[in-house]
Amino acid sequence: MNLEVLANELLLYQFEFITPLDLFRGFYNLNSRFNELILIHFRNYRFDFRSLSRQALKIVCQNYIPLISDKVIYLHLFDDDGTPGHTVAFFNYNISLGQFTSLKALTLFRIELHQKIDEFFSLGIQQLHHLSHLKLADCDLN
Repeated sequence: MNLEVLANELLLYQFEFITPLDLFRGFYNLNSRFNELILIHFRNYRFDFRSLSRQALKIVCQNYIPLISDKVIYLHLFDDDGTPGHTVAFFNYNISLGQFTSLKALTLFRIELHQKIDEFFSLGIQQLHHLSHLKLADCDLN
């Protein structure tokens, strides 16, 4: 079966089950229809950086986040032994929390914010008017 014969609604439903990175890798720039579906009509991006390599993080932050930051509803930033410094790297790509205007849930796990908590919140969290869930787990906020 050819995916291009499927209705847009069915494709958008299927996109719900694909990670944003895989969605872009698999469908972005295939043709103008897929680009329009990904960039304009799909509105529920969920980014979970727990298992992302440093190279994949770079690709996401440089190529995809600028295109869809206003459509991201879930963001999970995670630093651990397997992904040390991911959060710092994330923000080093000139990304601010204020870009995620549709963000509903933000989870920070094992983040070491070596700055005052008020400086972290000044990164744009006060602009997240749709944010209903903020979770800080095992974070060092000194």
